[in-house]
Amino acid sequence: MDRDRVIALSRSDGSDRVHRFIPIALVVGTVVSACDGSSGSGTESRKAPWWLLILVVAGLIVILGSIVRRGSRKNRAMDPTSWKVDARSGYAHAHWLYDAMSEDRAVWRGNVMFEAENDTVSATRANDRWREFERRYGEASDSLYRLEVGAPDNRSAASAHALVAAMSRTRKAFDARADARSAYRLVAADGGEGQILTEARDREVRSSITLSETRVRFSDALAELSIFA
Repeated sequence: MDRDRVIALSRSDGSDRVHRFIPIALVVGTVVSACDGSSGSGTESRKAPWWLLILVVAGLIVILGSIVRRGSRKNRAMDPTSWKVDARSGYAHAHWLYDAMSEDRAVWRGNVMFEAENDTVSATRANDRWREFERRYGEASDSLYRLEVGAPDNRSAASAHALVAAMSRTRKAFDARADARSAYRLVAADGGEGQILTEARDREVRSSITLSETRVRFSDALAELSIFA
């Protein structure tokens, strides 16, 4: 974010705050006048009930709290280092996912899916690892989405968007590879042979090629974002 933009945002933010306080000041002045009778007409002053002042004060507290919260969010958006934190976090989690979504891990997951009913220990370990996978995937996505919104330039925003897309495609290819492995094991266990077994094997080969291709694009997207991380 350049210096002129920061100054412009600061000025506009200050102007907005002034405009917000104008109606508040008018309301306070009116209520105070009503309570002390200075705004009354004629010889007899009329005072507002005490509970009206309490309601106005409570309303002011709510309004001021809202202004403070909005200001803190704007300050974070103007912080030139906040997007760096998101870039580093998104890159770190995405790189972990790249390593996790390998050919070997997909085959392992497919085997576990097939054997889960008979091997509870392997199934439990697989579930533990998958929870870690889901957590990393969620944190990577959140960081990259924040980076895309708060990036200081179009290139870093585009890099974040491209990495999210590559990560999503690789995950789909990884799941398809694991499913193909599990399906092949099922066909083989049922005594399948000939055309059925060949089709199951061909499905494995195609899913393996697709996973390899998506991981190449995933790697390229990681390399692009590493410039900003």
